Amino acid sequence: MAGQYNFGGEALTGQAVLQYDNLCIDPNQRRVFVSGRAVKLTTMEFNILYYLALHPRLDFYPGAALPVCNVR
Repeated sequence: MAGQYNFGGEALTGQAVLQYDNLCIDPNQRRVFVSGRAVKLTTMEFNILYYLALHPRLDFYPGAALPVCNVR
């Protein structure tokens, strides 16, 4: 997916909705749905989920630093 990533608390306008099986991530409204039901997430939880969804082949391990977190 092309475009800039905004991992603050603001919506990302013009970004494609991501769909994985029964998971739907709408970055335009910063909303997540599982099997059609809204899931309430914190800003950080949404940022992490969205980042990982954008990078499905990312080698991730416990303690790894993600650019959306700015912490380890």
